[in-house]
Amino acid sequence: MLKDKELKDKIIEDHEGSSANSDMTLDRLRGRIEKIAAANSVPVDLTIDELRIGNALSNTTGNVLVLRNPEHGDDYFGLCIMFNSGGVRPVVNAYFCGNSKQLGLEMKQRQAKANRYNRVTKSLERGVKTGTSFFGTIQAFMITIPMNLASAVMSLVRAIQRNDEAIAKEETYYNNCVSIIKMAVDE
Repeated sequence: MLKDKELKDKIIEDHEGSSANSDMTLDRLRGRIEKIAAANSVPVDLTIDELRIGNALSNTTGNVLVLRNPEHGDDYFGLCIMFNSGGVRPVVNAYFCGNSKQLGLEMKQRQAKANRYNRVTKSLERGVKTGTSFFGTIQAFMITIPMNLASAVMSLVRAIQRNDEAIAKEETYYNNCVSIIKMAVDE
């Protein structure tokens, strides 16, 4: 059983399929994905799992498809595919789940870089909005320097551990999987 806390970034958001597939089920989607993946030589391992959303007192559950790479089961993210066919068109959402050694480090590094940028710009904007003098703005900027240096050091360590070739290969696999999922819903 998957929990909503285990889901990471969304990789497919509200993709609407063909109206001809309004009666599609999770099993039929699974079969289509397997067929298209086999035709394109993309290794996939699909299982139907239960996703629990909420906490122990108030939660809902639903069935989802979990797509994994059988060749890299422990070192690639899985894709949690949520499927809703309760309307005129089926709608698909997919999230990363599990862990990835290489891409997980890359995502952390990107997030750290965005956090550093946001801290500096917010500090400078705060000084401008409040009408703080030049010295107040400098003081706000100086407060963020130790945090930024620590974050930059951690990013450097991650950059040394990063394997660009492995990351590119993994991202290509996810792009292929996204295309296959969308084709399965669009057919």
